[in-house]
Amino acid sequence: MLVPETSLDSMLQRIHRKNQPFTLSRWGDGEWTAVLGLGTGKSNCDGHPYYPQMGHALREILVSRPPYMLGMQQYAVRKFGKAISGFIEECGILEADWIDADVFHGGAFHGRMNEILDAVRTRRVILVGPPHLRRIPASQLPFDCFIEVPEKNLFLSLDEIHASIRQAVRYRDEPLLISLSASMPAGILCDRLHAEFGQRHSIVDFGSLWDPLAGVASRGYMRSAGSSQSSWGRLY
Repeated sequence: MLVPETSLDSMLQRIHRKNQPFTLSRWGDGEWTAVLGLGTGKSNCDGHPYYPQMGHALREILVSRPPYMLGMQQYAVRKFGKAISGFIEECGILEADWIDADVFHGGAFHGRMNEILDAVRTRRVILVGPPHLRRIPASQLPFDCFIEVPEKNLFLSLDEIHASIRQAVRYRDEPLLISLSASMPAGILCDRLHAEFGQRHSIVDFGSLWDPLAGVASRGYMRSAGSSQSSWGRLY
């Protein structure tokens, strides 16, 4: 399966159009390890275990042919290409709205983080993520509400996290941008929240994109960015 090329400009335009909500869930190597049942007894790079129930829930989401944008990670395709292609063909989701899962990460790495932040700052943001994201300066990424997720074993707290997001969203009239940084269970949250709020609010799995704003280089390419011309490199 080829990962479709995705324009960062088109995604930034989607963020700007607050009255045209969209949902994006990302399917990387961790999610596909869970979906394909290859992670038994293991954890992903952030220490979140591959619970069988989580893998089942993620599979069921894809089988249901979700009506929102699905981000396919290029690394996942390189790692599991044949298995992924077989799965999505069997489920009949080859023609789903697939985009490049790393459209925002790639943009940031190539010097466009400020453009991404400028777009996000036009929205009222509910920020869902691990404790270190609280440290992000308001001048860079202001948010109306922060909902903390555990650094480990996040799946075990999924119902509580979902309830907290629902409570934060329920009484807000202005279209929101719900930013998710919740490891593999983010796909489950995206699906639940889209069913409830997807007609009014935008729901985006941004993954680890915001980590460097909090001084955390959680990925190898973020650590190597210090010597590059990337936006991440200039954050340190």
